[in-house]
Amino acid sequence: MQKRLLAGVIGTTLLLGLGTGALAASSLEEIKAYLNGEIKFKVNGADWRPSDEKGNEMMPITYNGNTYVPLRSVSTALNTPIDYNGETKTVILGEKVDGVTLFSKTIKLLNPADSDVADLIDKEQLVINGKQYDGAFRLRTMYQFIRVMRVDLGKPYTKMHLVVGAKGSDVNVKIFNKDDVVLKEFALKKDEVKELDIDLNNSQNLKINSAGTEKGQEGNVYFLKDSIVK
Repeated sequence: MQKRLLAGVIGTTLLLGLGTGALAASSLEEIKAYLNGEIKFKVNGADWRPSDEKGNEMMPITYNGNTYVPLRSVSTALNTPIDYNGETKTVILGEKVDGVTLFSKTIKLLNPADSDVADLIDKEQLVINGKQYDGAFRLRTMYQFIRVMRVDLGKPYTKMHLVVGAKGSDVNVKIFNKDDVVLKEFALKKDEVKELDIDLNNSQNLKINSAGTEKGQEGNVYFLKDSIVK
């Protein structure tokens, strides 16, 4: 309930409330807005007013039909952690992830024109063993034929927490670094999802091979973007 409410509030647009230090190096644009004391709030059925860290009330702002509320006060009310990375100018809501997920725009396929590989966001294809996933790099599998996918992580990393699944066929998978040294070798049953920890040994580019193990069966192996490199 709290997460749904937070998402709804964010949809109306929020002020960060991070202090002038966080904004000092930002590109600011002057606007004309209004403090709107008429707006009332309820959190989980109880009356609530936004306030700063010292408990001083902060009125919401109305600008161009949108309501702006201090984000930090909302996160406190909903018991949702918030942080700000001044170096990247990024607001972090919820749990911090130690590393980068494969959703990062810096991570991409090196052979996207190959029909055996794809960067998937199609939700229908991303249901594995009844669970819905949001994104994956897909590699086709075929019995006794090796299919290859190459991935650029954007920069060298030392560890990967890989979430990987298979559909259509059992499959054997090998992950290599750019020097063709095997970093990980494993098997997956069809409709199985595994979580594996891999030592990347400061690797940036990976080569991933798949081969189906069931005669006459084709399938896919999915390197789910919930995976993390660090």
